[in-house]
Amino acid sequence: MVPTEILAEQHHSRINNTLSGLNICAELLTSKTKNKPLLKDRLLAGDICVLIGTHALFQESVQFRNLRLVVIDEQQRFGVLQRMRLAEKGESADMLFISATPIPRTLEQILYGNIDRVTLFERPRGRRPIHTSIIQISRIDEVCNRLQNAISEGHKAYWICPRIVNVEASEMASAEARFLSLKKIFNNSVGIAHGALPRTDRDKAIRAFHAGDIKILVATTVIEVGIDVPDATIIVIENPEKFGLSQLHQLRGRVGRSSRQSFCILLHGDIGRIAYRKLSVLRSSQDGFFIAEQDLLLRGGGDVLGYRQSGAVEFRFADPFDVRTVLRARSDALQMLKTTEGRVVACRLMEIFGYSLPEVHY
Repeated sequence: MVPTEILAEQHHSRINNTLSGLNICAELLTSKTKNKPLLKDRLLAGDICVLIGTHALFQESVQFRNLRLVVIDEQQRFGVLQRMRLAEKGESADMLFISATPIPRTLEQILYGNIDRVTLFERPRGRRPIHTSIIQISRIDEVCNRLQNAISEGHKAYWICPRIVNVEASEMASAEARFLSLKKIFNNSVGIAHGALPRTDRDKAIRAFHAGDIKILVATTVIEVGIDVPDATIIVIENPEKFGLSQLHQLRGRVGRSSRQSFCILLHGDIGRIAYRKLSVLRSSQDGFFIAEQDLLLRGGGDVLGYRQSGAVEFRFADPFDVRTVLRARSDALQMLKTTEGRVVACRLMEIFGYSLPEVHY
């Protein structure tokens, strides 16, 4: 399951290429899918082995014959209940969450041991680190001049704004206003995509950007995931302090998808010391897990047993933000619990720190 139709189509194409020559049927289910009743009947009959789709997958009418594995890409874009509704379509189905930056709640679940973690440290072959700069909005003319040079050399660029339209008494940039101002400079080389546009118009702009019919795509966070344009090498994020760290890292990930050097420009207005420190984290690191840790520190991990995905971390003992130490401690604790003596010590420690204990037999 993925959050956008474009990303679902990309996964479907790649998975079909991978499975070519094998007797494994992979199908696509989105709002655009034709003859959905026939596809759902084949799914229930077991004729479809792999189903790729969007939110349509957890709808009540979609039933699997024997769902054993659920893969959720860009899991930060789905709510707790949405993920549960899909998992409940199978009996004890395994779940795999994929994310460049896990949401705070997922990170806290890793700390508690509810989720196992696998981290991929290597970049895809040939990709370079993205050069990230923090620049004041007063230098926007300089940014546009450099953008003109880059476009003339065959580059493409995203320009991200936190709002769709201007709001009175707000200094935040809007996509509509920035689109009009850039159009005066770049003419018909500029397109726009945001959530208020009809989906067909939005997808048309994104596809035109992918095809090279437009060179600059002004957008909101609708392009945060699911957009793979290898020759897009520049992303300008206006008012970056209005976004979360994980979201900024996701947006930055729209570039750097080829062997060409890519650039991320954080174009800010008047910001305080804390906001600048947040942006400095992004400038200094491209480690999604480290950035997720910093996001956990800023936002909290929410309710592990409930539905809140952020909020205060309620650890009674230990520093939850020292993630690697906590994970090492958990590994040591699991080793301790393999022995009777270790279990007795663990129960005694729980009593000391005020945890209620279940009945234990030795």
